[in-house]
Amino acid sequence: MSLEILVPSLPESVSDATLATWHKKPGDFVNKDENLVDLETDKIVLEVPSPESGILTEVFQQDGAIVVAGDVLAKLEIKALEQETADEDNPEKSDHAATEDMPLSPAVRRILQENNIDPHELHGSGKKGRLTKSDVQEYIDKQQKQETHVTQEKAA
Repeated sequence: MSLEILVPSLPESVSDATLATWHKKPGDFVNKDENLVDLETDKIVLEVPSPESGILTEVFQQDGAIVVAGDVLAKLEIKALEQETADEDNPEKSDHAATEDMPLSPAVRRILQENNIDPHELHGSGKKGRLTKSDVQEYIDKQQKQETHVTQEKAA
């Protein structure tokens, strides 16, 4: 079953938004409530979550596009039951899939990108193993301490 992802209602005084960033691309599996795309207005950034779990099959608007409430952003092929059943049958696979498809908050995503860190190198302490901002900061601090220690040993 296909489902259209629409631009949500915009704040009262805002008539349009700019599509800032797609977080998924066609062919990617998306969990329910995972952020698909960010929309920027002159006042706020809106996250558009996936209404269901499934596969993003088509993207109709590209980064930088001007959109209004009700515009179709993408199409989602709903695969929720098949994925959940497969995960229940194979607990090892479900843990691995959860790590690969783990939703990241915009703040965590930004810190990971700025520091060129692969999120799979970290273990999350949040709900269902989700990475938190403090997890990423602790990882960065640990890396910096190791680099400082190595530099001090070379200098000695």
